[in-house]
Amino acid sequence: MVVLSAVAVAQSPIKSAWWVFLVKGEGPRPAADKALEEMQSAHIGNFKRLFGEKKLIAAGPVQDPTQFKRGIVVLTVKDADEVTKCFGPDPYVQGKIMNLEVTAISVDYGRIETKSIDPNAIEEDRLVIFTGESRGDKMAWKFHLAHAKQDGKSAGLSFLASSKDGKNFQAVALFRGKDDEAIQSWIDNDPLVKSGIWKATKIPQWLAKGALPEIP
Repeated sequence: MVVLSAVAVAQSPIKSAWWVFLVKGEGPRPAADKALEEMQSAHIGNFKRLFGEKKLIAAGPVQDPTQFKRGIVVLTVKDADEVTKCFGPDPYVQGKIMNLEVTAISVDYGRIETKSIDPNAIEEDRLVIFTGESRGDKMAWKFHLAHAKQDGKSAGLSFLASSKDGKNFQAVALFRGKDDEAIQSWIDNDPLVKSGIWKATKIPQWLAKGALPEIP
C-alpha cells in the first residue's frame, strides 16, 4: 500500500477549492523497496513544494475498503489545468500508479484549520462521501445545510463542501476524530440520505494533527 503523509499549510479560510481524490491507477509499482522509497520521498517532496507555494490546504491518506481511493488533496488554484500541473513532479501520478479525480468544490460549512497545526504528526479522522444523481430540490438542499449547521457539531463535523458539477460526488464531509456511532447517526438523519436521494460512504482519513478544528 502506498502511504501518503498528511500535510496542511498556513492560509486564509477558503470558500472554494479543488478536491482531488488520488485513486488506484494501472501503472506498475516498482519491485524494489529502495525505488518505492525514492518515489515516496519525491511524492512527499511535491507536497512540500505546494506547501511552500501556498497552493495546498491539506492532504492525507484514506482507508478505502475497496482500495481504489488512496488519498485526498485540497488545492487552492485557479483551474483544473493548474491542478494537473501541481502533480507534474509526483512520480506516482506520472507513473500512473495513482490517477487524479478532480472536483471543484464550494465550502458550505466549517473549515480545514491552517494555523496551529502539527504537520509532523497525523491523526485519524473520518471522511464521508455523498453520492447521488442530484441534490434534490431547493428545500431538500436547504434542510441538508441546516442539519449540518445544527447537528454536525455533536458528531465532530469540521468541514462540509459540495461539488460544483456532481461528477465524482455530490458532497464531502470531514469529521474530527472517529466517533463512528455519532457520525453514523448524523449521516442517517441527513435529509438527503433519509430520502434516498444520496448515498453516504464513511471511511477512515488521516490529516495533520489539528487540521480539523471544533467549529463554534
